[in-house]
Amino acid sequence: MTHLWLRAEQRPHEDRVGLTPEGAARLIASGIRVTVEDSPTRVIPLDACVADGAASP
Repeated sequence: MTHLWLRAEQRPHEDRVGLTPEGAARLIASGIRVTVEDSPTRVIPLDACVADGAASP
């Protein structure tokens, strides 16, 4: 099984995310395991991805 792990990386002046909650839900529905690390600077909170089925370490 494929496993996508979205890391909590911080860079100055950068709040982007590599995956939206909707994108995570689509990947999970297609059989891909998704884990999202918590990040205090990410513009989309961790709870939104977890609510759509992603795991949190």
